[in-house]
Amino acid sequence: MDRRTVLISLLSGFSAAGWASSTAAGAEVDSEVVRLTGSDGRPFEARFRWPAGQAGPLPLIVFSHGFGSNMDAFPLTSSAWAAAGYVTAHPTHADSIRPSPDRTALGARMASVLRQLAAGDLVGEQRAQFVQMLDDPSHLDGRISDVEAILEACRQKQIPASLNGRIDLGRLGMAGHSYGAYTALALGGAQVTRKDGLRSFAEPKFSAFLVISGQGPGRMGLDQGSFSKMRKPTLWVTGSKDFGAAGETPSWRLEPFELSPPGAKYSLVVEGARHTDFDAPPGAEQLGVSLRARETAFWDAYMRGSSEARRLLSTAPVTGLTARERV
Repeated sequence: MDRRTVLISLLSGFSAAGWASSTAAGAEVDSEVVRLTGSDGRPFEARFRWPAGQAGPLPLIVFSHGFGSNMDAFPLTSSAWAAAGYVTAHPTHADSIRPSPDRTALGARMASVLRQLAAGDLVGEQRAQFVQMLDDPSHLDGRISDVEAILEACRQKQIPASLNGRIDLGRLGMAGHSYGAYTALALGGAQVTRKDGLRSFAEPKFSAFLVISGQGPGRMGLDQGSFSKMRKPTLWVTGSKDFGAAGETPSWRLEPFELSPPGAKYSLVVEGARHTDFDAPPGAEQLGVSLRARETAFWDAYMRGSSEARRLLSTAPVTGLTARERV
């Protein structure tokens, strides 16, 4: 395939809204929380969603939340994917600030930082320390453990009883937002520089990756060469106002899209969207519907092998979304 970037034609008439209505119209979604234990010994909760009454086997998407968030992040997105015929699994990671018996020392520290941020007290050296905390690649270890625990729970049938026998572990997708996007990048083959040298966390079991408000080179152990082994299908999503914690521009978030090997690489920019806007983008509700439909088409293309979905990914999205692909 040619190593080139293709700016999607604005003249195409195939709408993402039409795709949404053809895949998920009227579908109901079930949800249940389970308690699991990671390989690191930490107990955590995970929320599963799936299409009610739909026979399996169904593909599985694991979603990793942002730093400080929890398993209830991105409910609209998760429900849309589930309504389209996927099982979604959302672990609550160790950095979550959720006040529960499972809150860790890291989560408590993050809660304190967020209170300072809300009060406008996180400035100067304190803000630099916050960025340094986010940049610590060691937080990735616990998240990888949580993802592994999700997959093992599915194998061992330690999941909602109604899902037993309905998950296809041969069709796995990995998604994440913010630090969860970093988790998805690492599992997708991005190499991370640690104190002990260059590390790879690539998980070949996953077929496709969706990176929402992810990281570019220069932070979190990532550099220009980190993305050279990301060969699996990947969709990057950012917004025109999606700035990084250290002031990086939205274009920085898409540098891995340019630096990874060509072939089944896609990007979407949501007009007006900030870092926390991707479950419900600002403006008309239809923009969020169209974004979720485009994401679903990506999963359908590379987890179900749908040629129609692949065709959609090479057409223009609705107003408010800018799409590119590298073939």
